Amino acid sequence: TLAAGMAGMTALFSNLFVLERTTGEPFFDLKYLMNGTLCGLVSITAGCGIVEPWAGVVIGLVAGLIYTSGSRLLVYMRLDDAVDAIPVHMMSGMWGVLSVGFFAAPRHLIEVYQHADHPGLFYTWRDGGSDAKLLGVQAVGLLFIIGWVLFVMLPFFVWLDWKGWFRSDPLEEIVGLDTSYHGGLYLHTNDDESVNSDAVEELRKKRSEHLRSRLGQSPGHFDDHQAEVPTATPDSDLDEEES
Repeated sequence: TLAAGMAGMTALFSNLFVLERTTGEPFFDLKYLMNGTLCGLVSITAGCGIVEPWAGVVIGLVAGLIYTSGSRLLVYMRLDDAVDAIPVHMMSGMWGVLSVGFFAAPRHLIEVYQHADHPGLFYTWRDGGSDAKLLGVQAVGLLFIIGWVLFVMLPFFVWLDWKGWFRSDPLEEIVGLDTSYHGGLYLHTNDDESVNSDAVEELRKKRSEHLRSRLGQSPGHFDDHQAEVPTATPDSDLDEEES
């Protein structure tokens, strides 16, 4: 709870500070509060049973800063992560694993593992030592996690990219995924330009050609309505249909 709350507040106010410095028009963005809270929960998971409350607050504070900087880094690198899963789960998870090596408290290690031969680095510094074995073990474990995920998932992602399924077609993104992917959810708006009609027509033709090639049919034997792409329907048109 402490880590989650601290991470959420840190992300919220750090984003407010960045907006004030970069745009001069700061505002409270609840996305940073909610995702920052998730970062705190992710980062405290590894050490929740062996760290002190004050350490949970520090871990949450760092997690909030990681989310703010990580989210903006993705935008700068033009990486498509609509829900910020990379800073929330990957970056905060990595910090959570390493944080155990810094903040593992001797008394909690004894309660859980019956010994505290290698506590967190900050506690060894407090006692005049420099035992970083636990931090090293956590770092090696983190490398193994990264290696395992790459070994298991990289071939799958390469195969998806080879099949052309790794991301949606750019034309479908222009039309809008609600329309092109999800059955054409009608956008009840008075703005006729909410969907690009030219892009819809181009997408319809592209799908028609794709279906023709798959079915082996000539243009004269193919019904273009099979590749119909729903478009937005203004409220006025809906009212006329109902009447």
